[in-house]
Amino acid sequence: MRYYLFAGAGMADVTVENEYKMTAAGTSSLGVSDFKEKLAASAVSGHVGIGLETHFVDNVTFSADFGYRYLPVSTLKYKGDVATIAQPGGASEGDEARNSDGNKRTMNLGGIHAGLTFRFYLNFL
Repeated sequence: MRYYLFAGAGMADVTVENEYKMTAAGTSSLGVSDFKEKLAASAVSGHVGIGLETHFVDNVTFSADFGYRYLPVSTLKYKGDVATIAQPGGASEGDEARNSDGNKRTMNLGGIHAGLTFRFYLNFL
C-alpha cells in the first residue's frame, strides 16, 4: 500500500454549443427565431490531490484518489455571427458573449473530483 500526491497545470480549450428552438410566442416576444450559439475560450487549469494505491489481485492494483481542479473561464467568445436572446441586434465572430443584463458570460469548471483506477501489470513484455 502506498499514498501519493499529484499536481498539474495546463491549458484548457472550452467549446460551448447551445441550440434554441423558439415558439411563435417566444419569437414575437423576444424578436429572435431559432438559433445555434457557439462559443469558445481558452483558460489556464490546475489540479492537486492525494491518493492511495494498494494490491488488488495477482498483477492488478487498485487506486482511489481525490483532489481539487482550478478551471475558471473568464471570457467566452462567439465562433460565428448570430442573433441571440441576450443580443438580439446580433453578435459577430470574436465578440465577447454577454448575459441579458450586459455582464460578461463566465464559467467555473473547477471543483472537487474523485477517481478510481485499476492498474494492470503485464509481465510478458
